[in-house]
Amino acid sequence: MFRPPARPSCAKLAAMIAAIACFLCVRIVAAQMTPPSGASRATVEDNGSTLFYLQDDKGEYRFVPEASYEEFRKWFDEIRTSDGTTSPPKYSLKRVEVVGGAKDGYVELDLTYHFELLEKGWTKASLGLAGAAIRELPTTSDGSRCYGEPDPSTGKYFLWMRNEAEEETHPVEVHLKAAVRTETNGDETRFSLNVSSASKFQLNLTLPAGVVASASSNAIGAAAGSALVTATDQTDEHTLVTVETSGGSTLQMTWSPTRRAIQDDAPILRAIGDIVATIEDDLQLKTTANLQVTSLNGAPIESFDIRITNDAEWLPPSQTVDYQLREVFLPDGDGVEQRYVRVEFANKLPTREVELKTRQVGVADAKENRITAGIFDVTQAKEQEGQLRLNYSENVIASWSMRNYRREVVGDGMDQRAAFSYAAQPAEIEIKATTNQPTLQATSASYQLVINEEDVQVDADFVFSVPKSYSEPITFDLHGWKNVVKFKESDVDWAQAEVVDGQWLAPLLSGETDRSTSAARLARVSFTATFPLDLDDLGGVSLPIIRPQVAKPAAASLTIFTAPNLKASPDFSADSPYQLDVLAHEENVGVQRVHLRMNPTERMQPLRLGLEQIDQQLFVTPRAAIDIEPPLRSLESSPPDSRCQVVQTFRIHAFYGGIGNLLLHGAPRSALADLVIRLDGEEVGYAQLQSPPDVTESALRIDVLGEPTEAELTIEYKVSSPGAALASSGEMAPMITTIPLVWLATEPSLAGPIKMVVRPTELTISSQSGINVVAPDPAWGEVPSDSPNVLLQLESVATGQNAAPTAVTLEFSKRPGGVGDLRTRVKRCWIQDALTSDQRRTRACFLLQTRQPTLTLQLPAGAELFEANWNSRRIENDDSGRVTLQIEPTELSRTTAMDTLEVWFEIKGAGLTTGEPLEPPVLEEAVYLEPVYYQLACPSDWFCLSAPGLTEEMLWEWEGLSYLPIERLNQKNLESWANASEQSSFPPGMSQYLYSSIGAPKAIDPWFVRRRTLMGAFGGIALALGLGLFYLPQMRRATVIGVLVAATAAMAIFYPHHAVLLGGMAAIGLACSLFSIVLYFALGTRRPARTVVRRTGSESQVRALSPESAEPVSTQAGSALLKSSSAEA
Repeated sequence: MFRPPARPSCAKLAAMIAAIACFLCVRIVAAQMTPPSGASRATVEDNGSTLFYLQDDKGEYRFVPEASYEEFRKWFDEIRTSDGTTSPPKYSLKRVEVVGGAKDGYVELDLTYHFELLEKGWTKASLGLAGAAIRELPTTSDGSRCYGEPDPSTGKYFLWMRNEAEEETHPVEVHLKAAVRTETNGDETRFSLNVSSASKFQLNLTLPAGVVASASSNAIGAAAGSALVTATDQTDEHTLVTVETSGGSTLQMTWSPTRRAIQDDAPILRAIGDIVATIEDDLQLKTTANLQVTSLNGAPIESFDIRITNDAEWLPPSQTVDYQLREVFLPDGDGVEQRYVRVEFANKLPTREVELKTRQVGVADAKENRITAGIFDVTQAKEQEGQLRLNYSENVIASWSMRNYRREVVGDGMDQRAAFSYAAQPAEIEIKATTNQPTLQATSASYQLVINEEDVQVDADFVFSVPKSYSEPITFDLHGWKNVVKFKESDVDWAQAEVVDGQWLAPLLSGETDRSTSAARLARVSFTATFPLDLDDLGGVSLPIIRPQVAKPAAASLTIFTAPNLKASPDFSADSPYQLDVLAHEENVGVQRVHLRMNPTERMQPLRLGLEQIDQQLFVTPRAAIDIEPPLRSLESSPPDSRCQVVQTFRIHAFYGGIGNLLLHGAPRSALADLVIRLDGEEVGYAQLQSPPDVTESALRIDVLGEPTEAELTIEYKVSSPGAALASSGEMAPMITTIPLVWLATEPSLAGPIKMVVRPTELTISSQSGINVVAPDPAWGEVPSDSPNVLLQLESVATGQNAAPTAVTLEFSKRPGGVGDLRTRVKRCWIQDALTSDQRRTRACFLLQTRQPTLTLQLPAGAELFEANWNSRRIENDDSGRVTLQIEPTELSRTTAMDTLEVWFEIKGAGLTTGEPLEPPVLEEAVYLEPVYYQLACPSDWFCLSAPGLTEEMLWEWEGLSYLPIERLNQKNLESWANASEQSSFPPGMSQYLYSSIGAPKAIDPWFVRRRTLMGAFGGIALALGLGLFYLPQMRRATVIGVLVAATAAMAIFYPHHAVLLGGMAAIGLACSLFSIVLYFALGTRRPARTVVRRTGSESQVRALSPESAEPVSTQAGSALLKSSSAEA
């Protein structure tokens, strides 16, 4: 057995501690008396000199023999300043941050150097700061030792730092304060700061308020001026400036007051120039510049200098008012002297005007004279702008290129050719000028060719530059064109014009009408000629072009117009002078245009055109409206006849031609007496064509003048119809009739066939006579209509023959609420109920037509009326149980109008929990033509299972995990449908249901139940069934399962939406039952051992069986079986 050792006594412990102390003392004495290894034992003597030790890499100090401190320091400096590539740097200066502020005569700086020491031990680094005064010694961020020393040769400061950190690479920050003296030159203040070489340098400087600062540097390896002023913040007291640079450099900061702070003794000039340059006939350029110079700050102007073009000859004025001009030569930036004209004023004013005149001959070559003009630069001006006008006569041809000038609109002067403007100087225009020879020149030419079916007509328009000495007629080569006549006003003497040998001689009017002083004048020649159209075998034509006999033909524009049924296609060959213009090949309705451009050539080349004849097309959109006549104007009136009104409209669009004479077919002869035809809104006449006397229809011709490309033809007539007679009679049997329709055709044209494209006809049938109309005609199809007065809207079925329908077959039948029925006709009705547990609020809307002078609306029992409106006009009512409305006679006459009646009432004590039917408001003496909509709203914890006797108007949709009914029409749709006023909708949390019924509104009894009741009932039933099937074996029979499956299938077939809704609620009970079954198996305890009793004779033997030897457990869940075996007898 293990036992712990006995504790030592106090005497033994004291003896042990004394022995250890003696041993340590002996070792210390021995260490002090033992010399270093490798050194001979000698007597230590003091010779009066100082010994130096250096620390090795293990931290021990080693003596350096036979070396003085000066020798060691020289060797140390040589090693540190060595440029050998094998020695890596011992430190890296990442960033220098300087924060400073300008004081009186100096700048105070707070500097932070961010070093990264790369070796252990001492490291020498340069701080720069040549010429700066150190006001606070440097300190390090890690508290390590450091000291600084100046370099007498350069004036810079160096810093010794010691890396005592455990890691070899160690970042450290060095802080110090310094001051730099500032220099002042006038308003300008500056200082220079020498900084060490760093990757990034940033200076945040606080300057006086209202100054502008600039920075420059001579960084090593960078361009001069690499310092950037990255931010300037002006405040009321200071100006904050941020400067950034990189590399070792000398940073120079300069600041001076802004323009606002400058005293107003120095003028700030703005010059506005008005320059007129004239090119003489001998190609000399004479320029007159009027300059208005203004002092922007109001300071008086003493003098300024104007720079002019180098080759310009300044023309001194003979006399000036109060200023003097003289030439001066001043050096420019490159040291080259530049000529200026100095303007000096005797009277100092803030605004002055001067005039300068120059003359230039330019540089001439064999073809043209080149002149540079437009430079009048006031060098002291901060802003300069103005305009230049270029003048030259007809004897000069000039072109130009611009720099700092912008082309402007040419003025109205006779010799003014161009105008320019400038916004800065120096601005110049390089002019190339040549002498215009005194010959006839065509400056512009244009042709308009109109190609008809038999000939071509040309309208030619030319503009010539005619010298004053030119007296000959202008000769045109006709090339087969004939019938030259006057086109429009021109300068041609038509009395002397003649055609000689295929040439047209056009003498010009005498020069008495020319009032210009130039050497040449402009003359216009305009004429019209014709050319026979002769097509070749390929269906093309070659058209020669009339050209004047001039030395240099001008480029011409050609516009080709063709007849509406012709299409022209230009044929461009490789050497053709014709090409499409920017408006190439434009087609318009009824006319075609082709825009060409003809380049000038020495020889005339004919224009080759391919012509294609296109059949004329008419697109017709027909519409028809049949009104079952007549509308009643009073209660006692009756229809005067049994005819209906037919109005047909044809919208016609013509392509490749105009609309010619039209033919109308199918008009009944009996309707001609009341026939009215309108073309574009104006009534027109017609001519009846001959037809056999036994024919009941007539053919009519309408003359359309002017051949327009668009027209609208309207035809109004009356035909017999049993509709009105049926409505006014007591007959109830349907009647079928055919109403003829007029169809459109065109009169044959000499130009060719006309193709007519007829779109399907839209037909609307309306009536106020109280009848129903259907169309059993297969040529027509029914389309829906939103208009309440339209009984039927049809559209003709398109056929392959592209023909319009000639008749429509209709079946008329009487309907309730017709002409003979005096009851109010309610077209649309909507009842909205908002229910709570014990309250009902109802809104009822009726869209109706009435011929009764009094309307009575009976409210349900117990209703309290809130408001009643008739056509948005409030009705005053004293009886809360009913609403009585007196209708004005003027409103009764408007039988075609639909009126709106709205009521709001409330019933207390009739809600969701009362189970009472919802009684509707009853409109007396009324017949309902369309279904009535019932909209029910209740709180979200209630659900409407069904509304017996009503049709469900809802769509069942999934919203997340919920399957809910959604109304087909919401409140806004129903308000628009019933023409009711717009009211605020129900809150989003309320459940809404929509039902409908046929006939008058009736009492409804919807089945409302709480959602939690439904969930508890169906969930409990599902839970009971699930647990019963598991725990009760008697329920797991085929009959029980069959009954459950049949009930579920019937529910899914007859009520599919409710089956999904209730199935989701029952799923909760099924989930609970499954969960209980899982818990039963998961948490079931071990069964107890069974006891078996065996009897043998008179002796009983009791033995407990182990669970392993027990008999198999019954497969029926939940049963506890105990089997006993009796003893053998």
